[in-house]
Amino acid sequence: MRLSRAILLCVFLFETLAAQTEGNRAIWIFFRDKPAYGIQASDAQELGISPRTLWRRSKVLAAHDILDNLDIPVNPQYVNNLRALGVEVRAVSRWLNAVSVKGSSSQLAAVRSLPFVHDASPVALFRRPPLNPHPVPRQSIAGKTQTGTTLSYGLSLTQLANIQVPSVHDLSINGFGTIVGMVDDGYNNHRVHAATRNNNVLAEYDFIQGDSNTSIQSGDVPGQGDHGMFTYSALSGFKEDTLIGPAYGASFLLAKTEVIGSETPVEEDYYVQGLEWLEQSGADLVSSSLGYIDWYTYDSLDGQTAVTTKAALIAMRKGVLLVTAMGNEGWNRAPGLTGTLIAPADADSIVAVGAVHSFGEIAGFSSTGPTFDGRIKPEVVAQGVSVVSAYGATTAGYASVGGTSLSTPLVAGVAALVLSAHPQLTPMQVREALIQTATHYNDTDDPSRTATWPNNFYGHGMVNALAAVTYHGIAFSNKPMVTLTDSTLTVYISIASNTALMSDSLFLYFQGSPAEMLQRVPLTPTQAPSVFTAEVPLGTDSTYPRGYFSARDNGGRTRSWPFSAPDSTFKFQQYIVSYVPGVNEIPENFVLNANFPNPFNSGTSITFDAPGAQKVEVVVFNILGQKIRTLFSGTSIPGRNTVRWDGKDDAGRNASTGVYFFQLRTPASVITNKMVMTR
Repeated sequence: MRLSRAILLCVFLFETLAAQTEGNRAIWIFFRDKPAYGIQASDAQELGISPRTLWRRSKVLAAHDILDNLDIPVNPQYVNNLRALGVEVRAVSRWLNAVSVKGSSSQLAAVRSLPFVHDASPVALFRRPPLNPHPVPRQSIAGKTQTGTTLSYGLSLTQLANIQVPSVHDLSINGFGTIVGMVDDGYNNHRVHAATRNNNVLAEYDFIQGDSNTSIQSGDVPGQGDHGMFTYSALSGFKEDTLIGPAYGASFLLAKTEVIGSETPVEEDYYVQGLEWLEQSGADLVSSSLGYIDWYTYDSLDGQTAVTTKAALIAMRKGVLLVTAMGNEGWNRAPGLTGTLIAPADADSIVAVGAVHSFGEIAGFSSTGPTFDGRIKPEVVAQGVSVVSAYGATTAGYASVGGTSLSTPLVAGVAALVLSAHPQLTPMQVREALIQTATHYNDTDDPSRTATWPNNFYGHGMVNALAAVTYHGIAFSNKPMVTLTDSTLTVYISIASNTALMSDSLFLYFQGSPAEMLQRVPLTPTQAPSVFTAEVPLGTDSTYPRGYFSARDNGGRTRSWPFSAPDSTFKFQQYIVSYVPGVNEIPENFVLNANFPNPFNSGTSITFDAPGAQKVEVVVFNILGQKIRTLFSGTSIPGRNTVRWDGKDDAGRNASTGVYFFQLRTPASVITNKMVMTR
């Protein structure tokens, strides 16, 4: 079978080359060897490999394999020899040891005969139908929220709630710390659109025009960059009441690789070049809503033939998770036998994504598996019908769009949330979390499609962000939140686990100054689910106190955060906020809360919520109405304010056991609560 297939491919290649006219199609030219090069760790910068890339690769590769032959550039003399024959060199791939060229039939024949050329094959194209976006009127976007969530998602709520993203956002996990790469046709107006202008874009590159502008520009046809803006904003956007993406807190690398025109060709040479750039620049994962099937036949989709599939496997081996679209080719032509997927969705060890309706049923356009060698595809599904995205043709518009192009960035966003909570995970561990926690759907329209799991329609099911984030253990907020009162910092952190947390094993470790040893204080629960708090004294400068968190669940799993603690710590003063969502929202009027603990012996915390900055006092009285202590006299901050009573009076003497009253005095009111001290 392999021999006959190879013959067919060679015949097809010969016919393709013979039929070509000048500049019609690009051709991959594969070289026989590379320059001899003794790779050393110190060569990384010279080779264009970022420090972040080296760290990410270290999660999956031994130290002596972090740099390898794939990182060596192609032989520049070979490239010069091709140019001397008059062909246009379009793209260069280190990983494939190949270049993409254009030329006449005679030029290409001359190139093919060169002694250092190993093989040649056409550059694949994919002609996709237009997305036909439906603009969403502004008045229909706002006002969509979910009870108990801390963010207002607008019409994007449905696409995120279906995959449990709001529950992860409520834990203050939003993709922070991850680097997400994207390959698409550009990202029209992403620097100015309201939903994406505040994103942290580390770098962007247009592989078509060779510059750093991935928005539409001179030389592009109308519509260039709209598709990429749909996908990018669905993953990364943040405009409350309108559009929120699952990984809005991540950092981004943007590669513009698709050339659109009258036939909307998608060209795999730029794709491969873009994927290499993203990997070398430090991307942790890549979201790809592009695919290739033009000259590939079904028996090419075996996980090892298509050029983009080969590149996807190399990226995975170097520690990058590729999340890619299954394609919009529709359901199986011969169910169970012939898949309709496109490359590189056939690659093993990646995440290929199908599309479903908001109510869970597979979309009619969503491509299916299996691969030619019999592997189940897709891995997972997400909503791919009526997905709300930013419309790059404007600077503030939004559209409803469909396709596996749109389900893919939603899943990539969930993968970023998993990595954000567990930066040490490898691509295969993130993939495992996505597929092992996916939700099954009972397909009542055709029960045979979901009679077994996984299957070639839904894969392992619809992704579940909350379950995936906690699959590998305890998850903490990306960052703590801190409120300041006098000389005390109140630190808040969200902690989630798929098994119960051990209440006596939740701690904050902190260092008050460079000269001090680490101290440990217990984390106590707040009224907000999964939110815990502790108090530490204000440090001597802005870098102190600093520290980390530790937790254990009843499964015996212990986790510290940051994950590399105590080598890495939080500088708590840089996280000071006026209020903590879900714990101490800014109220319309002053609120005096119950003290904690109560009863108490050595001390207790008193909190009040303020609507703004006003002159207030917090005073303690005994049961006879005599003032014992003024705890605070000054200006409140909006939101939660915390003061501490150490059980002493204004003269520094210990107060006796008994009932006491604490009073909040504001310009417009006096509020009193009761507490009990036991000695």
